[in-house]
Amino acid sequence: MLEAARAFETCPPLMRILVIDDSEVARTVMQRELVKYGHKVTLLSSPIGATRVVVREQIDVVVIDLQMPDVRGDRVAQLFRKAGRTERVGVVLVSGFDREELARLGAECGADAIVTKQEITERLQFAVMEAYGARRKVKQ
Repeated sequence: MLEAARAFETCPPLMRILVIDDSEVARTVMQRELVKYGHKVTLLSSPIGATRVVVREQIDVVVIDLQMPDVRGDRVAQLFRKAGRTERVGVVLVSGFDREELARLGAECGADAIVTKQEITERLQFAVMEAYGARRKVKQ
């Protein structure tokens, strides 16, 4: 929680956030939560084309579901970390998994923050700030 507080100090009032989730309901809930805080949110139902969107829209943070039919979210996070054009975007991994398992997977793939689907309304904004703050440290 301390990291989220520090991140809040460095976050711009408006972030560009990409939400990738195959569930329309989940995308809508996450969009609603993030728009409440003034963020500009772009939605994708699949990670296909995500790199292009990140670069074109100058995305600050990607919120990505772990379990999707085409490609798992942790695999996409790993690809973001390895690609020069996307290595500095913050990544929040979201899943219905329990927090402990999600934390392990998030650490393995290089995600900056995690949120279980049960915590979205309480914790998504803090996770986005945490991811944004973590990437700012990497840039320095």
